[in-house]
Amino acid sequence: MNDLKNQIKVIAITQGSAPLGYAVEVKIIAQKIGFKTKGLSEIGIVVSELVTNVLKYANKGTLIIQHIIQPEKGIEIIVEDEGPGFDFPDKVLTDGFSEGQLLTDNQFLAPKKSLGCGLGAVQRLMSSLSIENKSNGGARVVTQKLLGTGNER
Repeated sequence: MNDLKNQIKVIAITQGSAPLGYAVEVKIIAQKIGFKTKGLSEIGIVVSELVTNVLKYANKGTLIIQHIIQPEKGIEIIVEDEGPGFDFPDKVLTDGFSEGQLLTDNQFLAPKKSLGCGLGAVQRLMSSLSIENKSNGGARVVTQKLLGTGNER
């Protein structure tokens, strides 16, 4: 049986915008779906991470929020961009993998822009996650968080 979904909102991600603003907007929607403090916090972290990646690597993209109705109630967050995509889509969930490479111990100690754990954290905070390169360029990240998995607190 396919998931039954109701699209709630499509938001353009543009250069110069703040990732936190997108996170707040999605958290308001998630609260209406039924998420409470813990789930809302996790959703906010995820949206902020995904939007930050779009702004860092692609400059613009799209954020799509859907209410999952069946088989379980929850939220689906889709982020698409027109950037370069992922050189190694199978490795981007590995902690320490950043900007196309696995960071060494020396790189972890050096001042840098990334810890390389963002998409791995997204995977740990959500119920499901898929990452793919789009055939016409760019990337598509689809993640879901379901109610009934400790998120109603």
